[in-house]
Amino acid sequence: GKSGAFMFFTKDQRFLLKTMTKEDFNAWMKMFKSYFQHVNCFKESLLARVYGVYSIQMDDKEPVYL
Repeated sequence: GKSGAFMFFTKDQRFLLKTMTKEDFNAWMKMFKSYFQHVNCFKESLLARVYGVYSIQMDDKEPVYL
């Protein structure tokens, strides 16, 4: 995409994974409760279903946000 994020499907093609910037990660963490409430109240919502947001860091490397 335009943001330079890396996107890929899981081996079984059921899920899409996408990297995000630290800023995107922080913004998501701020709006997570509202998002969760919305998709629970409006089962037919067209918003994409997010099953997890993760920060992964190995040794002294910069974290990767998914």
